[in-house]
Amino acid sequence: MRVPARTKGDALKRYVRYLQLSLSCISGTAQFVTGPRPYGGEDALALTTKPERMRLRCEDETYVFLAAAQGFHFEADPDFEGEWKVKTDEYAYSVFTSDEESGQLFAWHWHPAAYRADCHIHVGARQGEERALYRYHVPSGRVAFEEVLRFLLEEFHVESARDDSEEILTNSQTRFEAFRTWPGVRRPPSDS
Repeated sequence: MRVPARTKGDALKRYVRYLQLSLSCISGTAQFVTGPRPYGGEDALALTTKPERMRLRCEDETYVFLAAAQGFHFEADPDFEGEWKVKTDEYAYSVFTSDEESGQLFAWHWHPAAYRADCHIHVGARQGEERALYRYHVPSGRVAFEEVLRFLLEEFHVESARDDSEEILTNSQTRFEAFRTWPGVRRPPSDS
């Protein structure tokens, strides 16, 4: 059931609620926090995980770390008159082998207001090579936060924090895809 967002605060609560629910699939304690973004105007906000790098236990008793951040602003909902929605402006999701920057394995980025407008992935490998892989921007499509969580659960075998993780991630991603306003992607107006 769609929850109307008559105010910017309602839109923010709705947006964070679904991302937090997805985050609860891998951590029972991590939270998303919001704050002002240093650029982008009055309504430009940032959403980051706390702790900044979450330590996640894998089934083989090793650990990986996840950092996630999004930048966003509010806009009038184009399909529901008198309502607000959150519009994502950028994202950065990073997986690390340690709590150190040098331990980065993967990073999914989209930051069009910076120097690069396309969605891309960075791959680790910083061992002093002349052409260090992390410097390359491997093209990708838009990556939903839920896809990164599913990647961690399925490929790294991160221990799930919930029995219903697959259902939650599927429902949350389906909802995101139904209501996103990505350039070139418009959803048909509906009340769902």
